Amino acid sequence: MRTHLLALGAVLGLASLNASAACSLKKYAELPVTMTNSQPLVSGQINGMDALFLADSGAFFSSITRDMAATYHLTLTELPMGMRMRGVGGGTDAKLGIARDFTLTGLFGARVFHHVEFVVFDSVPGAPNIIGQNVLGRNDTEYDLANGYIRLFHTEGCRGQVLAYWASNKPIGVERINYTTGASPHLIGEATLNGSKIRVLFDTGSWRSILTRKMAARAGVRPDGPGVEAAGLTRGVGPRPIETWIGRFDSLDIGGEQVQNAKLRFGDIDLFGDADMLLGADFFLSHRLFVAVSQREIYFTYNGGRVFDLSVSREKGVAARIGDAAAGNSDKGPTTQTGSVPAVDSGTEAAARIARPTRV
Repeated sequence: MRTHLLALGAVLGLASLNASAACSLKKYAELPVTMTNSQPLVSGQINGMDALFLADSGAFFSSITRDMAATYHLTLTELPMGMRMRGVGGGTDAKLGIARDFTLTGLFGARVFHHVEFVVFDSVPGAPNIIGQNVLGRNDTEYDLANGYIRLFHTEGCRGQVLAYWASNKPIGVERINYTTGASPHLIGEATLNGSKIRVLFDTGSWRSILTRKMAARAGVRPDGPGVEAAGLTRGVGPRPIETWIGRFDSLDIGGEQVQNAKLRFGDIDLFGDADMLLGADFFLSHRLFVAVSQREIYFTYNGGRVFDLSVSREKGVAARIGDAAAGNSDKGPTTQTGSVPAVDSGTEAAARIARPTRV
């Protein structure tokens, strides 16, 4: 499967940040983000008509529902080798849709791309259009959801350098991204839960973080255990709703950031890449992240507030800028081990003089 979006960084005019000669960050998009029902949405156009998209770091490819494909007049054809969409809640049949014209708000130069491919799938009513890793993960990506932006970068000469250019004196968490393929470009790292190693999937498309029921049981927490609360149903791309619970765990360590006595949601789900836990939009709201696929690293700093959303039902309401949104509903914020941070030029938030860190 191919798409003209795969070469975004090569064809757009790149805006160079004020970086050191050894490490250059060139920003080629700054996508404004709006939060609706805890989902980060970006705007654009398909075939000249306005469209909203869920910015989904957990989706391997951009997609659109069958009803919306008809609305935007996409040309449909068969996916290769009988591929199907799979996610939380099961799978669904899919086709390949081709848009004559496509753009996203915030792409530098207001570039319009032609003959762009989307996966077209049947889903539950109200499912969003999705921008996936074939766009968001093609180069390096900054997720600054608390301030309402996703920024896309092309980096040069930054091997071994920490790219959390905004951090100043903040401690920096570091997560190594495990190897994934072009057909499965998921952001999977490692964490430690109650002293055991687990695999975590960074997924902005999920509005809440969740642990698999199997992993929770390995850590000694079960639905009928002491202090465990029923947390209602959740749903993914598939048709099957998932029952969830909230339990308490001794400790969770993600990239050197530690949450003690952590309350976590868990459910009977299977995650891509044999992941044990999904870190959703709640985690991205309480942190600022730079996903450096060029280095296979994720750098992040803690914004403050609660790390995880533990509410029982999704809140209703109109869309709001993410800067005004709460950062979740867990018991306490984390403690982060101290490490070196990048030296940032005082003249602009976008400056990036990179200092070699001590890993946290």
